[in-house]
Amino acid sequence: MTNDQFKSYRHNPPHLFVDDAYYMITAAVYEKRPFLSDDWTKRYLFDVIQSFCREFDWKLLDWVILDNHYHLILKSHIGKDLSRLMGGIHRKSANQIKKRFGYRCKRFWWNYWDMCPRSESQLYAMQNYVHYNPVKHNMVEDLKMYPWSSFPERYELLGRKTIMNQFQKYDLSQVRIRDDF
Repeated sequence: MTNDQFKSYRHNPPHLFVDDAYYMITAAVYEKRPFLSDDWTKRYLFDVIQSFCREFDWKLLDWVILDNHYHLILKSHIGKDLSRLMGGIHRKSANQIKKRFGYRCKRFWWNYWDMCPRSESQLYAMQNYVHYNPVKHNMVEDLKMYPWSSFPERYELLGRKTIMNQFQKYDLSQVRIRDDF
């Protein structure tokens, strides 16, 4: 990995900048506030994410939006666009959500963390992690019932047997991320 592919910061998480790579992104609302708890906000944030992915030619593969954080699995086009992609998502969504609900907070988003899987096995484990998040955070018992996730669509596309095999084969313990929300 070259110096231009990895950047470490004093007060922010380090970031990878790799072309044509898979990324798992975790982003959180500042101070774990439940600012994403209503359907309008989740829909709006999802639309903003899709819009910026199209703008930067990054492919959105899997996603989940919870009440105070979200996870994405993306395929990069140009890795150096990561900061602009995430900055755009956070700037636009924060401005509109704050305006709609009259939030007067200076800081809406805390930050984002990214990691690139080192193997296909780890990528599948990350997909499982993203999809399992609504259960982990006690939002639903049945993943098919959580509408703010790519899981229902993936389940419909692949079927129960394939999904169950993926969850059994690729253990969530392969994914070590900050997710204490």
